[in-house]
Amino acid sequence: MRYTAEQRAVIATGDCSLLVSAAAGSGKTAVLVQRILERVTGPEHWNVDELLVVTFTRAAAAEMKERLIPATGICAGRRVSYTRPRSPP
Repeated sequence: MRYTAEQRAVIATGDCSLLVSAAAGSGKTAVLVQRILERVTGPEHWNVDELLVVTFTRAAAAEMKERLIPATGICAGRRVSYTRPRSPP
């Protein structure tokens, strides 16, 4: 996939928390997957047990899972859950 300058900046952003907000179909899921892949498999070697990746749709979560497992083996044999936030009282 070809990334825009803004997407490449998100992928390359270092050791910090990050919020990615963009229009539907803009490539957010692909960017987050690439960011995770580069950190988990690269010299930084992030521990996947310390990552929290949040998305607002089950479809995006499933897509991320489908891309990450074959590429890295992470989550293989682990239970991955989808949790819906509760509505405020």
